[in-house]
Amino acid sequence: MATAIRLRFEALGWQMRFWDSKADEVVSDGYMNFLNCVKYVGELSMILFYQTFAPMVFHRPNRYIYFGPMILFPLVLLPFMFCRARVTSDVEVERKDRQVKVLSFKTFLVRQYRLVTDYSMRTGVVNDSEQVVRAYNVAASNESSVFLNNTYFCPWVSVCCEALYIYIVGLQILHQGTTFMTLGMFVTNVKIVTDIGQSYGDIYKTVLKMQSTLDSLRHIVWIMNLPTDLKQRAVACAGRRLHTKQMREDLVRKYPHKKSGLMDMEPIVISNVNFSYQPGPGRLTSRSTSFQLMNTPSEGSCRTLLLQGYAV
Repeated sequence: MATAIRLRFEALGWQMRFWDSKADEVVSDGYMNFLNCVKYVGELSMILFYQTFAPMVFHRPNRYIYFGPMILFPLVLLPFMFCRARVTSDVEVERKDRQVKVLSFKTFLVRQYRLVTDYSMRTGVVNDSEQVVRAYNVAASNESSVFLNNTYFCPWVSVCCEALYIYIVGLQILHQGTTFMTLGMFVTNVKIVTDIGQSYGDIYKTVLKMQSTLDSLRHIVWIMNLPTDLKQRAVACAGRRLHTKQMREDLVRKYPHKKSGLMDMEPIVISNVNFSYQPGPGRLTSRSTSFQLMNTPSEGSCRTLLLQGYAV
């Protein structure tokens, strides 16, 4: 019995940890990464500020090619993101579905372990467990592969932009000399192109992580908006406390010299109990019942309440 209770609490604990992990994922990969995006956008803003005012400080003409990498990256990155969004979302959903199946299978085993042991199904259950875990590993591997391919796109675009910038600006410097651009500014701008590619790459990685939290956020919003009976429970609890207080005051007036044991003398009252349910496929029709019972059993006695004629 103790083992069964412990295993049931473990199953409940797995479910609670599962939903806690979703909340932690929304906070760590969603909200915190949004702050990282703000940081990377600030870095790009500082680079844009330098590219705008550095030629003025060094008394050089402000050329539009300085802003080429800043504009080229989003023009190339955004279409790639839209093209890969469906694939990324599919592998992510598949991995999370497999994770839910692993959790459901563990919960099923914990709750039905007695049937497994009684009918000697350990071998079959082990094989099924291996298949579930193997399917999850495959889904996780596919997700990691897709994410890795996505993250390698920005470095390659950065390398292409660097090569294109060195080729175009280098030819201009060879033909026009320092009147077009000094060697120091040329080397600095090459480093800036690298920093721009790294910043856009970090933004893209952050957006991928934030995108992965949408499914968890959807689940959390769905759970938090499920209907509850907390208001009805609060009203019922307040009514029971008020009724118990009135009964205790009556007992105090009835037995003014009794200092203890008044709670044991209070009657057990069951009244206005309504039970109903909505019919569904394969169910009986809706039914409601109401009854009232008032009994004062003696201390240490046992009472049994039988309701006949009601499908409760």
